[in-house]
Amino acid sequence: MSRLNSNIVCFLVAIAATVVPNPAFSCDGASCPLVTQSQDAIKKTGTWSLDFGYRFMRQSDLVGVSADGTRPFAPLVDFERQLVLTGHHSDVSMKHSLLQLDMSYGLSSRATLIFGLPIFTDRRHEQFDLKSNVGTSHNLHGPAPVTGAEATLASTATGHGNKGFGDLQIGAAFSAFTTSRHSMVVRLGVKAPTGDYKVKDAYGSIDRPDVQAGTGSWDAVGALQYQHRIGASEWSGFAGAWGTLTGTNSLNYRFGNQASLTFGLTRATPGRLRLSAQVGFQATARDVFVSRPVSATGLRAWTVTPGARMKLGPSAGAYLFVKVPVATSVNETRLKPRIDILAGISQTF
Repeated sequence: MSRLNSNIVCFLVAIAATVVPNPAFSCDGASCPLVTQSQDAIKKTGTWSLDFGYRFMRQSDLVGVSADGTRPFAPLVDFERQLVLTGHHSDVSMKHSLLQLDMSYGLSSRATLIFGLPIFTDRRHEQFDLKSNVGTSHNLHGPAPVTGAEATLASTATGHGNKGFGDLQIGAAFSAFTTSRHSMVVRLGVKAPTGDYKVKDAYGSIDRPDVQAGTGSWDAVGALQYQHRIGASEWSGFAGAWGTLTGTNSLNYRFGNQASLTFGLTRATPGRLRLSAQVGFQATARDVFVSRPVSATGLRAWTVTPGARMKLGPSAGAYLFVKVPVATSVNETRLKPRIDILAGISQTF
């Protein structure tokens, strides 16, 4: 078998080893580049890099289901009446697919400009509605909890969601220092509200915020990445931190701030393959609506992320990463992360 064929087989074996049917934690625009491009953040002066990636995230496993199968109720935001409707429905699952183009341009030997273009985002949600709400607008009942027969859940789940262009990110990566064994990269940027966040349901009510393509707010994003080559080996260790500071949109809704710490190892194998593994902790604060915290939002999670990158040519590569949560805690009741897969190809020219 030729060296090229051997490398391809090795890459496919690495991919098969990482795609496992275990829970995983979702990755957003601040953390995904940190996971997939941490070793290649700074580009040569005057060069462009295109990274076309696909991400699939799923949430399921509702927290709070009792031993007898009784499902907890979740709230829903009624934007028109500026209310949070308690005991409104019971969540089943959430799926998010994203096609994204990340473009980088080397401004100098120490600075790289970065554009994140969420070309197509598709969010799908399933829930058990109250029997009295089936076939009507999702914000049917008022703030008082329903009782009696109205409080019974329908036997069939209903689905809804939205798709479209997401929120654009613009930022830069800076090399704080680089030696033969050490490097430090700093990322700073902003997320612009380019995605639609006021899409209405079939009955004319603004749909829930977590199925919209955008958030409607200006957010600040940032990341810090340190890497150290271990002796004369092919091993490198790294540590990183990233976070988002969110703004409030015109609907008076603000998604929770996020912060994360990661630690990991990478190894360049003979040939074209580079393997990595990292452990991370991520915390998301509660969302806020009309200056009040929203229940059943926010979580904390420890994750493990195995991954592989393969050099396809002098200036092209491919990657696959899977984020697996090993411990997750949530506020009140909500869906837990189930799977998060990141795959893509990159080209520098």
